[in-house]
Amino acid sequence: MDLIQYPRMLWSSHAGWDKLANADLAPSQLIYRLVLPMALLPPLMIIYASTHIGPAYFPTVSAPVWWLVALQFLALQLLVVPLMAWAIRSLATSHGGSGTYRDAFKVAAVAPVPLWLSSLILLQNEIWLVIGVPLLALGASAALIMRGVEGLLKVGDDLDAANLAITVIALGVLVWFILVGFTLMPFMIAR
Repeated sequence: MDLIQYPRMLWSSHAGWDKLANADLAPSQLIYRLVLPMALLPPLMIIYASTHIGPAYFPTVSAPVWWLVALQFLALQLLVVPLMAWAIRSLATSHGGSGTYRDAFKVAAVAPVPLWLSSLILLQNEIWLVIGVPLLALGASAALIMRGVEGLLKVGDDLDAANLAITVIALGVLVWFILVGFTLMPFMIAR
């Protein structure tokens, strides 16, 4: 995947998406080249946050809990991407699309990149940025889903493509809130 095209993928269903559609990347290749390296960012940032934000906002949470949360978040992310790809593929076929699981996996692997990158905000201490930047990243992920559905899943009708994208975005937001909820659960138990 061409990283220079990545920002343009937010606004166009062809810029970057056409090249990705033509790339013969198996899901396993995408996991090792994109998903795993990016999915490592949030757990690493959680561990880093345990040393500077953690004591201020969660003073009773011990270091092992932070490590547990980081490992749990990594595992859940790696589980969610293939499940989202399956859901995207299933929804695409129900909306008249002819995209393959491989194409759906490409969308599922590319869409969370802004969320993964937003974890870098934990390098600083401003709580309003820690909340605001991931929300902006969620919007960017929604845009990537919209463009990826249009570019890769071959849903012919514009209305069906929009409905599919909205459904996938809603599912993605739900999954994101579940991931965040599972991440915060050990903090609530440790209090």
